[in-house]
Amino acid sequence: MRKSHNEQGYALLIVLFLVLFIMVVSAVFIRGTLGNAKQEIKVDESHLTVMAAEAGVDFFKTYISNFYLSIVPDLEIFIQKNIENQLKDPKNQAKVIDYNIIQKDTTTELERMFNEEILGFTVEKNIELYNFVVETTSVKGYPDRHKVIIKGISLGMKNGNEEKISFEQTVIIPDFSGSPNSNGGGGASSPNMHKLYPDNVKASYCGNNKKLSKVTCKGDKNGGYSSVANSTIYFPDGFKGPNGNFNVSNSTLYSKGNLNVDNFNNLSGANLNIDGSFNAENMNNITNSLLAINGSVGIKSNVQNMVNSRMVIRGSAHVNGHLTIEDNSMVCVAGSLQIDKKLTIGKGSKLVHWGSLVAFGGENIAGEIIQVNSENEVWEQCKLVNSNSIEWTNPIMENVIYE
Repeated sequence: MRKSHNEQGYALLIVLFLVLFIMVVSAVFIRGTLGNAKQEIKVDESHLTVMAAEAGVDFFKTYISNFYLSIVPDLEIFIQKNIENQLKDPKNQAKVIDYNIIQKDTTTELERMFNEEILGFTVEKNIELYNFVVETTSVKGYPDRHKVIIKGISLGMKNGNEEKISFEQTVIIPDFSGSPNSNGGGGASSPNMHKLYPDNVKASYCGNNKKLSKVTCKGDKNGGYSSVANSTIYFPDGFKGPNGNFNVSNSTLYSKGNLNVDNFNNLSGANLNIDGSFNAENMNNITNSLLAINGSVGIKSNVQNMVNSRMVIRGSAHVNGHLTIEDNSMVCVAGSLQIDKKLTIGKGSKLVHWGSLVAFGGENIAGEIIQVNSENEVWEQCKLVNSNSIEWTNPIMENVIYE
């Protein structure tokens, strides 16, 4: 059958309309796809900024926790000096320690240390496709509540997008009174003399430097160190000192084994925790220092010129020379004590013992000799703050607000 020219024109129009329809539909589809892609990119970037801000919060949390734990030895020295100052206060005739005051003073001291270290602290870090800026906005101590609150902000950024998170980190000062309701683990009245070396020590080795200053590290047993100043040193295998004097000032030492030195003179602001025995030739000029010794003690000559210091010994002690305790100092021995020469106790000072006491050179007593009936009574009399029985908890992250 023969087609007309009009029928051929209609077919061409139909084809043209179909092509146009397909083009319009394709354009709409492509536009929608591009729109969805752009929206997904925005959502991804928003997620990245939130992740960046959260990374900043985590960074700050870790930074504060590490700094806080690094200054715990300094806080322990501060607390011990506070206790000693209370004991030597002439107004404190009953020799009673006010631990609430200690908590308040420690809170104020911690606020000062945090302010020096982190007030105005700002750090910016790039993490692949995004970055964050985190900073401290305030540090405030609350002595009556025994806490310090650190406030900060973290800003996550990506291609002009920003996400802001504000947060607070709270540090709670433990209770040192040893009461059953304390959060400090009973450190002051019943110290854990059975265990003076802390668990899981994370510190690098001290290296070959013989004079250690302003460091926290693990020392070698035969490292030959001649002095330690403003440092915290751990001896996981004990320590054998060099020939001559071993100087320690404003430092804390932990020894997991025996600690043996020739001369231990001129101790100042020293805090020694020896989880073994201790032996020395001489010990003179001991000022504002604390020595806690789990094992026995042997001094081949004298222990003299103790000023505002304390020696607490769980085992027995033998002093081949003179033992002189004076200027608000105290020696506490759970085992027996033998002194080959004279025992001298100055006014305001004490000797506390559970085992037998012998002083072959006689006694010159202006202070006190107290014999107790149990090991626990020794600790009650000595009121030793022990770092391993105080629970220094990590700072608490709270009030995290996405703005």
